[in-house]
Amino acid sequence: MAVPKEYNVIDGLPGLGPDVLLYVLSEIRLISNAVQFLGVCNKIYQLMNHDRFNKIIETLNYPIEIVIKDPDCIQLINIDGVQKKINQKKSEWHIISLIRMVENGIWSLEAMFQNTEEFGTAIGIVRDSYDIPSKACYTNQPHTDHIAAFCGGCLYPVWYKGQGTKRNDEFKDHQIVKLEFDSYKGTLILFIDNVQQPVYFSGIKEKVRFIISMFNNGSSCTILSLKQLIDPTSKQIANQLIYRELKNAESFDLHFNDVSTNPFYAPSVELKNKKDNNKEVKIKFSELEIILLQQLIPHASVIQTCAHEIIQFSTDHEILSQNAEALWSLLFTPAMNVQLVATEAVELFN
Repeated sequence: MAVPKEYNVIDGLPGLGPDVLLYVLSEIRLISNAVQFLGVCNKIYQLMNHDRFNKIIETLNYPIEIVIKDPDCIQLINIDGVQKKINQKKSEWHIISLIRMVENGIWSLEAMFQNTEEFGTAIGIVRDSYDIPSKACYTNQPHTDHIAAFCGGCLYPVWYKGQGTKRNDEFKDHQIVKLEFDSYKGTLILFIDNVQQPVYFSGIKEKVRFIISMFNNGSSCTILSLKQLIDPTSKQIANQLIYRELKNAESFDLHFNDVSTNPFYAPSVELKNKKDNNKEVKIKFSELEIILLQQLIPHASVIQTCAHEIIQFSTDHEILSQNAEALWSLLFTPAMNVQLVATEAVELFN
């Protein structure tokens, strides 16, 4: 018997052209099977140089494997060799983690929740170094320090380190929720039915795993796909906001592209004491007010034009702390005093 010329196939499938082979490749659903197909012979291996190769590979799925800490409560069903359905059989908190650690690229996870009664659902990431115990809740310590979550049926649709924020939509049953993790940029972005949400996480500089969370008996989550993308599908959108950096440091970055149209609420934080008439006065500002001040200070000349809209929004939504009302009222002073107001605000942060 003659020795095969190319790997394990005699003459390397000479009768098939690249278009036919690319079609065969596009019909493969799992990346592991595609790798085996590419290794059949040198001719197929050369498909990696084809213009259409990357687009086809981007449609392929990675195997979905999950960590089940409580098999009496969590049931895993293989739907079609690619998609997996997770059923919850008791009403108690559970965080289900994928086994695959994601790094070095752009990764997406698509899922759909069902029968959740729109309570207790979340999707996000966990540090790969953190072992999530059974019956853990993503909002509770110490788990919340290691998990960044987007939530459905919750007062705050975004949650990390024991704090939440609004502005993202709450996803509901039968909606397709997609996470896009970009390890190059260190970002985690949420899509709901292909609509990119404005609040996202930044500063992710370590290995992570995707997670989902459920509570109610009878709830289920179908993981539709796990893919590695060539290019991100996310883009810069109006009113985009970095919520918190997923890192060990307590500090985090918050940023508004347009302060006049970006409402934000989170628990008040205490600033440095300020001396007023020889008295030590503690001034508390909500994080909304801190952000607005930080954004306005470098642009004192335009404070006058947007102050009314900011204060009106804060008043309507009852998120302007009483301690800060006096400072905000100064924004209505004549333009000549605006710089003084900004200077006074700067002193509060020093």
